This record gives sequence, structure tokens and C-alpha cells, in this order.
Amino acid sequence: MTRDFYNEKNIFKFLENKYWKLNFKSQSSVDHFKKAICQDYTKEEIKKIKSKMQMKIIWLDSSVDVSLLNSIFSGFIAFAFSSIIALLTLGISVSILSSEQLLNLKLPTMESEEDQFNLINEFTEHIIQVIGDIFNFVLLRGIFFTLLIIISAWFITFMTLRNKARRGLYKFVIDELIEELF
Repeated sequence: MTRDFYNEKNIFKFLENKYWKLNFKSQSSVDHFKKAICQDYTKEEIKKIKSKMQMKIIWLDSSVDVSLLNSIFSGFIAFAFSSIIALLTLGISVSILSSEQLLNLKLPTMESEEDQFNLINEFTEHIIQVIGDIFNFVLLRGIFFTLLIIISAWFITFMTLRNKARRGLYKFVIDELIEELF
């Protein structure tokens, strides 16, 4: 035995470092791993490796729950969409109210209908431009941060599930090895 597994914190990393990462798709990889474990450890030590794996899996499963991550990121996404809608509503209402007040001040002082019509057209174009600027500003930033949240949620969930699958594979192989030995 070249390294002692008793004092290792993470038995899965110990097995990966000492031997190699198991390939999910290759039976020969699993067979070579089993053969190497049988050569290096006795039956009792393999049982202890299994119990150490089970303890590590229980500890990791209790400390990392994927549903918690999903609910946190769902809350962030809901907050992002609510913020976008709130900012859009606020920006549009402020621009419309300010334009309406300016129109009320200038319209009574104008004498010809053509001047009033031109002024209304200018304000309408101004309002459309301001609303377009607000949409661009809020939506682009909102979409950016929402995508950032979604990508980070996907990455964290992917990494958590990948490690869980890898632990399950090692446990399955050790269980299979114990069945073959006894």
C-alpha cells in the first residue's frame, strides 16, 4: 500500500489521484480499476473504503442540496424581471408626465393651430425617443444580468450533479467489487 486512505478527507479524490478517473463508458477502465484495488488492498480494507465512501456521500448529500440552488436562482430571476418592469414603468411615466406638463405650459401661449400641431409632433417624437432610450437601457442591462444569473445557475448545478454522478460511479464499482470478492 503506497498511500494510506485512512487519513484522507476525500476518499474519491484519493482514488482518482492514486489510480485514475473512471470512465463511465468504458468497462475496461472499470475492470483495470478493480484489479488495481484488489492488488493494493485486502478485503477488509476494501470494506473500510466502502464505509468511508458512504460516510462521505451522506455528508456531501446533506450539505449540498440542488433544490436550494434552484430556488435561490429562481428568486433572482423573478427579482430581475420585476426590476426590469418596475424601471420601465417608472421611466415611461416620468417621461410622459414631464412632457405633458411642458405641453400644458406652452400650448396656451401659442396662437396658431399649426404651431400647436408642430409642438405636439415634436413632443411626441421626443417621448418616443425617450421611451426607446429607456427600453434600450433597462432591457439590455436586464437581459445581460438575467443571462448571467441563468448561466451561473446552470454551471453550479452542472458541477454539483457531475460530482454526484462521479461519486455514485465509484461507490457502484466498489460495491460490485465487494460482491465479487465475497
